[in-house]
Amino acid sequence: SSNFPLRGFKYSYFEGGVRGFAMVHSPLLPKWRRGSKSRILLHVTDWYVTFCKLAGLKDCSDNFHDAPLDGVDAWKLLNGDTDDIKRPASSWESHGGPGEDELMLGVGQGNSGALRKGDLKLIVGGQRPEADGWSAQYPGSTPAHPAPKATISCKERPCLFNITG
Repeated sequence: SSNFPLRGFKYSYFEGGVRGFAMVHSPLLPKWRRGSKSRILLHVTDWYVTFCKLAGLKDCSDNFHDAPLDGVDAWKLLNGDTDDIKRPASSWESHGGPGEDELMLGVGQGNSGALRKGDLKLIVGGQRPEADGWSAQYPGSTPAHPAPKATISCKERPCLFNITG
């Protein structure tokens, strides 16, 4: 699969490894929003909370309060009522989880992981070498590009990226 022009493949903390596409089809969407594109960044946990709220459920926790939900209701973003939502601190912030407007993208083996806050993403630790680089734009017809030289590796020192600019 290709996520060109984003850097990274599956199992990577780079945008090519974590950013995906989604489609929303609903008669609840305003007509002006149908067929439009958006660069909204959502996490998989947001979809569950959003669908619960759309279904009219007041409590999406399934009475399992030992693991509170960390997603946010994104419906106002999807239907165009707002262009920003505030992400509350994680339910496990006191144990090292993400704080307000932060999103933990993963924690790998050893001391690796990624944290996103606003437009910034911090990547710490090594990744699989085959998960870095740029895929071919059209598989089989354009070349893939290797990862940058090892001197730019996030394994030796953390990497900080502006992912929207």
